Amino acid sequence: MKKILFLTFLILSTNLYASNWQKIYFIPQTNANLFVDRDSIVRSYSNVNVWQKIEYTQTWTFEGKYTYNSSNTNLSINCSTREVATKAFMLLNQGNPSYVADISTYPSLNKFLPIVPDSVDEQIYNFVCKK
Repeated sequence: MKKILFLTFLILSTNLYASNWQKIYFIPQTNANLFVDRDSIVRSYSNVNVWQKIEYTQTWTFEGKYTYNSSNTNLSINCSTREVATKAFMLLNQGNPSYVADISTYPSLNKFLPIVPDSVDEQIYNFVCKK
């Protein structure tokens, strides 16, 4: 519970500043637009932290109970090793938070994993790592 409250605070506090969302890709499989918040890009040697947003044209359901039509994800990308780690994400339904993930319950999150070719993560990698 403390982790969920911390993540909620983290996500809400980082959204208090003016965002500078730039569309970088159209996702044909889900008919969605991918955005990167240019103001959230923080570089530290070969690592880049960034917020992404995906806006869907239809409403989706997660775990059978959370409806959403957009998502915000905080990513850490290692430009040298071509790896990405999801630090936090939230699902939004018409701009209202619908679900905040407790990262500890998802073993693949918060760990660096290889970037899959032709994926959304690769689009962000190419944008923030200038490939």
